[in-house]
Amino acid sequence: MIPRHACTAGLSLSGSRTRQRGVNAIELIVGLLIMGIVTAIALPSMQSLRDGADIRGTTSEFLNAINTARTQALNLRVDVELSAAPGGWSNGWDLQYMYPGTTPVAQRVEGDQRVRKSGNVQITGSRNVLIFQANGLLDGGGAVFALCREGRARDITISPLGRVTNQEGSC
Repeated sequence: MIPRHACTAGLSLSGSRTRQRGVNAIELIVGLLIMGIVTAIALPSMQSLRDGADIRGTTSEFLNAINTARTQALNLRVDVELSAAPGGWSNGWDLQYMYPGTTPVAQRVEGDQRVRKSGNVQITGSRNVLIFQANGLLDGGGAVFALCREGRARDITISPLGRVTNQEGSC
């Protein structure tokens, strides 16, 4: 009788040699070819998903900055300036609280902020400076911004009353 552990040495229970199976070169090449085809099909889709996430993220950040500027102007009863960073809106923006000179530093509830934009979205606008007055109105009339990346775009419009709309646009 053959011991049970002999099966692991390439022997069958009957004592004859068994042929060990593995992956041959042709099977390996076919597997790699299939993986390459699936990757080639999926890659453009992944790029499109990344572009879409980039435009949504930047739009959300920019809308948050606009809404924060208006809300803070109303709440603090001071003018709040939202301006393009050096080099334009595509590089980010600055939020400055325009406290009267007579307001002591200790009473200044909020400090100025600089936001560096993430992603690779281009932002163009009709104005480089937005000033929300203490009553929430946009000084100097309305403004329009276009955010664009790889054929995907969002248009942001701010009315003179400070109302913000966000809709799909075109590059």
